[in-house]
Amino acid sequence: MVDRDEFLQLLTAGAGAGLMALVLILRLNPEVAGGLGGVLRVVVVWIAWGAVLTAAVGVLVLWVVRLVWGRGRKLWMLPWLAMLVFLVGAVLSRVNADINEAFLTGSMHRILGQDAVVWLGVVVVVAVVDRLGASRKAWWRVPAVVAVILVVPVLRLFWGAVGPPEIPLLSRGNLGHPQRGLVVVGIEGMDVNLFLASTTSGRYPALERFVRAGSWGPLHPYRPFLKRSLWTTTAVGAYPREHGVKGRFAWELPGILHKPLRLLPTTGLGGTWLIPRPLARKVPPSPSVLPPLWERLAGGGLPVQAIGWPGVWGKTARAGSEQGLGRSWASVEVNLRHALDLALARFPREGEAVRHAVVADLAKIARVRRAGPGRQEILWIELESLAVTRRYLEPEGAGDTDERAVLGLVLELLDETLDELLQDHHGSLVVLVSPYGMAQPDPVERILRTLGGGRRWRASARSCPDGLVAFMGPGVIPGHRMEASQLVDVAPTICYLLGLPVPQYMEGRVILEAIDPGYLSANSLQVVE
Repeated sequence: MVDRDEFLQLLTAGAGAGLMALVLILRLNPEVAGGLGGVLRVVVVWIAWGAVLTAAVGVLVLWVVRLVWGRGRKLWMLPWLAMLVFLVGAVLSRVNADINEAFLTGSMHRILGQDAVVWLGVVVVVAVVDRLGASRKAWWRVPAVVAVILVVPVLRLFWGAVGPPEIPLLSRGNLGHPQRGLVVVGIEGMDVNLFLASTTSGRYPALERFVRAGSWGPLHPYRPFLKRSLWTTTAVGAYPREHGVKGRFAWELPGILHKPLRLLPTTGLGGTWLIPRPLARKVPPSPSVLPPLWERLAGGGLPVQAIGWPGVWGKTARAGSEQGLGRSWASVEVNLRHALDLALARFPREGEAVRHAVVADLAKIARVRRAGPGRQEILWIELESLAVTRRYLEPEGAGDTDERAVLGLVLELLDETLDELLQDHHGSLVVLVSPYGMAQPDPVERILRTLGGGRRWRASARSCPDGLVAFMGPGVIPGHRMEASQLVDVAPTICYLLGLPVPQYMEGRVILEAIDPGYLSANSLQVVE
């Protein structure tokens, strides 16, 4: 029910769509661009992928239309298809330029914005050429439209390209001798509102101590939400455009691309439909090319532990895990365990996830405490039981008393853990950090759940709500609420409060409003390569 001319029109529009998708993907992954021969090979693959995908969808749509309304006359639909394709391309380029700002260099961000303008220009040119050719019944109407659809994306592929990003030359040696110990506790899912509510209840003395003796405030994450990328940024002090952790997975195309694709375009259907899936293979993401701060502090005279800190690290910088410590639910303190069991009795499915997260956190703490209390060290540790509890049992109203009881008990466990760490590391700089908070589903998600769709979690970090950062120790202003900071500000502030220089690759600032003026006047800021 689709004749040859219509099929060729679908293939041509699909080839233009494939070229446009390739331009967008290479903008987001400039490191994969090879020589001329490599680019030509990639062009052929994406043209074929776009043509096949578009033709398959178009044939199905035409078949349904003609099944309902009859065959009708042959359609000249190429200009309309092309205008639709390039209009979608303009929107995708603009959206990805806005959403992926933390993942793109300044030049690439600018070029993506220019792409959006170019694709809108193609829409106008196709419309003008087609109407002009039709009014004059010119022989060049069809080849002119085809040329615009195929030639402009190819020209944009080469003329708008920028070279691959430079990998910074780093000195991975230590930054010097810290003036004091350091404890960085990452509590996933903590935010300022929950922090304030906890510190006014009288049940959590360790958290209350941060309010009285520390400086604290909201922490802005970047979007879109990528858990390990956000934690990596917090530990290295630079955005993904520098450290390179840009996704949960990477995609290899053996024999086509010489490097994996690390960042796929953000679309309503997901980005994987823009790559030739039959030829692609999902692989783990590449590790950060920048070292975490604990690696730069190793060798500075204090022992270093990094336990369970999420991220994508190389072999020399991997954070330890709780594996092999033999922890179980029975290892939870007996009174707390019985109280949690009673509170979780109404939530058998969710309760299992909460118990597992609590045991995992206790295993991490057990690894810390094996070294014994009272010694100065560099410690980075991440705890996730709060986030798991909020994900499945976030209280949504005044009537959710059982959920609120579970959350309160998990907070008690975290508070006891913090209290132990504060006692064991007296005199150290203590940093409490959560790269993102948790939020309840948006209205669209609520509608989907009402209709029987969606997941069973109640809160998530998908919308990237603000997290929390709190500093306590020598040089910190006590009892001070700060203005909002960025994730990249945490690492340079830690360096400065330890009396160490700030590496030049760190993109953040020292959070001066958290630091005592006397400490500022006595300690100058130093920057090293």
